[in-house]
Parts: sequence; C-alpha cells; structure tokens
Amino acid sequence: MKVRALLWIIMIALLASCDKYEQGGYLYQTPQHIRGTWEYEEVVENHLPMDDSTFEARYRHSSVTFERGSSAVFHWKLQDSIEQEEHASYVFNYNKTKLCVIFDAYPLDEQVWVVNKLTKDEFWFSCVLSDDESVDMKLKKIAKK
Repeated sequence: MKVRALLWIIMIALLASCDKYEQGGYLYQTPQHIRGTWEYEEVVENHLPMDDSTFEARYRHSSVTFERGSSAVFHWKLQDSIEQEEHASYVFNYNKTKLCVIFDAYPLDEQVWVVNKLTKDEFWFSCVLSDDESVDMKLKKIAKK
C-alpha cells in the first residue's frame, strides 16, 4: 500500500515538473506529437490576421507532413488546382522550443520556427522571415504518422 502511494506521489511530482510550451503542450512529448500531417488553420503576417481570400488562395487546402526521422513534405494546393510539393529537413533545438526547417531547394536558407504550442492536435509557431516580416501560424493535425 505504501509503495503504491509513493509511486503515485512520484508520478504526480514528475508530471508537475515537466516543462510546457508557452501556449500549451509538454516538451517531452514533442517527437511523437510533431509526426503526422498538419493543415493550416490560421496565418498572421506582421501581426495582422490574413484576410480570408488571401488565406484561401495560399493555404486553405495546403498541408505539411512531418515524417519519422527528420524529413518533411509541404503540399501546396493553390487556387487554380496547381499542386506543388516541397521537401525539407527539420530538427528541434536541444530544448525543443525551436524547430529548424531547411528546404531541399534552398539548403543554405534555414527557417527557425519558435514553437508556441504543440499538442497531439495543435501546432502553433512563429517565424521571423526578415527584419520587417514575421508570420505566426496555427496548424491542426489531420492525420497521424
């Protein structure tokens, strides 16, 4: 009986001490949560929400698939049924708060995404593209890998 009580206390203490992302999700679950196919849900450019027509044209039916290991595939379905695919590599930094994405077509240009929330169903991140351009994105998982 005392052993079970002690185990419960240890488990609760471990869970309470786990680091979290700013908006939600636990850091220790990052590798299993990132894998899968994600669909764009909301995009904010330079602190302004993207209007519906622009979002529809650029992101509505587009997705990104993070595969086991470090490869990712971006599926772009643009307005007039134009479909493009971009392959990339990804890696988290040591404390899993930033995700570095390097597109195969641009190997010298890495994007660093600051992870704000990562749960089994939601992925929120921010990215500074240049001195005067930033983007915040919210993605939802549509398929698990």
